[in-house]
Amino acid sequence: MIARLRPMLSGPHAWLVLGLLLSRATGFLIGLVLARSAGASALGLYSTVMNTAAPLVSPISHAMINNNTLMASEQRDSGLRGLWRAQLAITLIALAVTLPLFAWLFARAVGDDTLEAAQWGWALVGAGSVVLSQLGTPMVAALLHGEGRFRAAGQWSVLTGTLGLAAVLPVVWAFGLAGALGLAAASALLAWLLLSADVLRRHRNVQTAASVRGPILARLRTALPAITGMGLNGGVNWLCTIYLVHAHWRAEGVGVLGVGLQWSTLILIPATSWGGMTLSLIGQAHRSGSPAVLADALRRQLLRNGGTTLVAALAVVAGAGLLEDLYRLQGQGLPLVLCAFAAAAFVGSLNNVFERLWWAAGRQRSWFAWQCVAFVMQIGTTLWLLPHHVAFAGLGVLAAGLTLSLCSLLGLREHLRGMRGSST
Repeated sequence: MIARLRPMLSGPHAWLVLGLLLSRATGFLIGLVLARSAGASALGLYSTVMNTAAPLVSPISHAMINNNTLMASEQRDSGLRGLWRAQLAITLIALAVTLPLFAWLFARAVGDDTLEAAQWGWALVGAGSVVLSQLGTPMVAALLHGEGRFRAAGQWSVLTGTLGLAAVLPVVWAFGLAGALGLAAASALLAWLLLSADVLRRHRNVQTAASVRGPILARLRTALPAITGMGLNGGVNWLCTIYLVHAHWRAEGVGVLGVGLQWSTLILIPATSWGGMTLSLIGQAHRSGSPAVLADALRRQLLRNGGTTLVAALAVVAGAGLLEDLYRLQGQGLPLVLCAFAAAAFVGSLNNVFERLWWAAGRQRSWFAWQCVAFVMQIGTTLWLLPHHVAFAGLGVLAAGLTLSLCSLLGLREHLRGMRGSST
């Protein structure tokens, strides 16, 4: 048994999962230390910073990560230094665009809460860390994924995650909110530097600007529906989990919901950590032109994502009462929040596979249309139920996920039927 497990535990899957787990654990420990040392209000402000910046970055990051993976796979023989330069330019542009927009949204999210100038400064630092951690660093990691160097990408992630995790307790306990936001920025910058050094060391040939710019722009044009959908998704989530929650339940409510969002992210770590591998496998199956091969690949990915996510979700639900005591958030509805987001995470792990299917199939327009239907469901459910309990924001996320899964299943039947027709 041990001999069979050894290749699995030392393989690329294990490194990718462990690296992402350590990264998420750093965020979890930051939230836990803030909640225990400074209370729900400080945790709520930290969550507001991170969850206000994230929707501004996620639309372009999602598209660029997938595109970088595919382009690196196609161009690895000619060198990746040109792609690295392109992602650097995109990261700098994203910082210049994101920070002013973040300041505007953050001011509206906190409402009439008075913040000092230093808190504003650290909030901008935190927003910058989100740009690096969700766009800059994953884009460089995608270059390694495209080369097939999954193990190397995972090992660098493990190193930076370990260092960040070790620094949380002394830094956040000593410096509070400023330490939490500063540590997030330092960890993101270190990860980007290490991954960039790896790429530049291995690839010294520089493609011409035209050979890089053309394919990137072409893929971005193709991905516009998906980018727009991600932008709407981020906006809807900000409205439903930050703005409306703050309006009804103030910073304390945002803090409690932030804990639920963090544990939802943890539950999804296995599914998200091998997202690049999922896209690669589904893309290969789709290019085969065989509906049977594609259906088998989808079944395997859905079972893997759904099975691992279900185990993690049940573990979080079982320990909800203990987590309420650990965070010192008794009487604020945390167990129900955790249950709602655990269910939403399970459905999200399935949609993780469906999204990559439609990306590989070039049907981003269909995915965007289904997302719009899901957004309407989420907003309606949240507006209806949120005034009664903060956990109902999680039910809004669950309603959107179920809608998206149903639309994808209906679309999959039609897509497989079309593949059978074209192969005969």
